[in-house]
Amino acid sequence: MPGGEVRQAVRTRLEEEKKDKRDRRRWVLGTVALLLLIFLLTRVFFGVAVVEGSSMSPNYMDSDLVLFTRLHGMLERGDVVLVRSDDSKVLIKRVVGLPGEEVYIDQRTGAVIIDGEELKEEYTEAITRRSSIQEYPIILGEDEYFVLGDNRENSTDSRDFGPVSSTQIKGEILVILRKG
Repeated sequence: MPGGEVRQAVRTRLEEEKKDKRDRRRWVLGTVALLLLIFLLTRVFFGVAVVEGSSMSPNYMDSDLVLFTRLHGMLERGDVVLVRSDDSKVLIKRVVGLPGEEVYIDQRTGAVIIDGEELKEEYTEAITRRSSIQEYPIILGEDEYFVLGDNRENSTDSRDFGPVSSTQIKGEILVILRKG
């Protein structure tokens, strides 16, 4: 029965083509799902930024890469964040004052005082100078944070542009990806 063998061969070939088509469809759907996941992770949940300048040294150096989360909850004192300033620059700063707190910088000693208590800062070595722009004490609103650079001698921060709102905070730093 040569005709039966031909029919069987045709059936086998058609089944192989269907399987190949299913495999290609699965591959395309898997690739699209992976690309969507990568897009969501990098555009919605996480991001990478480059540290520019020395305002956060010695903890964050010029040209360091940082991984940040765009979905931050309630920030805590000491968190390092990305802040969009009024002139649309994105800056990396440390949260020092939290909503509702009173922030005072002692001009004589350079101490940062929060609600009457001197802040202990292990991440900076320089004393904090006041800017002539801000009047102290500053009472932070419900949605305001006071942010400072770690390199207090060379940082543009809340001493210059005032408190920042939570809408200006674009992310919280998770990891430093240091070169070399």
